[in-house]
Amino acid sequence: MKSNFVHRISICLFIILIYKSDNILAEEVLLTNGSIISGKIIGQSVNDLEIQTDTKTMNIPKGSIIKVQYKKFTPEQKDLYIENQKKKRQEILAKKREAARKEKERLAKIAKENEVSQNEVEQEENEPSEKELEAKDVAERASALRELVGKGLMEKPDDEPISYWDFAWRSLVFPGWGHFTIDRPVIGSLYMASSIALLSGVYDTRRVALNAQRENIRQVETNFLFSIQPNLAPLEIRTLYSYNSNAQAAFIFQKKVDNYHNSLVAFGTLYGIQFLHIVYNAIAWENGLLIVKRDMPKDEDQKFHPIFSNHSELTADGRRETVTKLGVTYVF
Repeated sequence: MKSNFVHRISICLFIILIYKSDNILAEEVLLTNGSIISGKIIGQSVNDLEIQTDTKTMNIPKGSIIKVQYKKFTPEQKDLYIENQKKKRQEILAKKREAARKEKERLAKIAKENEVSQNEVEQEENEPSEKELEAKDVAERASALRELVGKGLMEKPDDEPISYWDFAWRSLVFPGWGHFTIDRPVIGSLYMASSIALLSGVYDTRRVALNAQRENIRQVETNFLFSIQPNLAPLEIRTLYSYNSNAQAAFIFQKKVDNYHNSLVAFGTLYGIQFLHIVYNAIAWENGLLIVKRDMPKDEDQKFHPIFSNHSELTADGRRETVTKLGVTYVF
């Protein structure tokens, strides 16, 4: 009987020891909210910790765990770990705030630098250049001189332009001359060369047209003579001559005259364009929008000299024709 009692007591003690050993091997998890979960860790993932408690299986986010240990947390340990966790969070928040503040200052500095650079660019764009200031100065001087000349307080200077007309009259006399005076030699050369070429064409087509006109007059006189004196030639010859002369007058002679008229139109168009161009540039100069040399070159100092002559010459057949020469010379 006694042995049975002792056996039963031994079995109970063994069961109690097994239960206690399970509790001794259990883990405790301290959470950020201050609570403690006791159980066995049976698995984990990247984000969660799986723990088996006495009543259920729980998945605890690792971000909410402060500490895991294999013995019970004492009140002092619990308070210490929670306090350390709070300090870490405060340090992280402080670092984030400091980083945000520095980033804000960096962005503000960049924005300020960009604003300053943009203002400098706008200021440079708005500020007139040295040539623009010089053009304004020349225009103001010319305006003052025009006023003095207009009031009769001084004579018009010969070596300095004071109005657009000082450039325009030169292009009226010789196309392109005014552009040289206004310091535009390239366009002036083009106008001069084009004008000389077109004037040469006018001269040639005019000479051809005059010869055609004389030939037409001669044929008209011959037809008139045939009409008043029919016995001068047979009817067939007179008819053929009349038909031939009329055909030449309608097609050959008229075409030569039209060529002369077209050459006149071409030269007149170029002449008008270059004159309007010099007037436009000269008005821009008067308003300080175009810079030229302050002192106009004197006639003896100019490298380009226009040539114009008109005289009569005796041709090989004894007739006298008017010869017009127009050109430009360059002094090296």
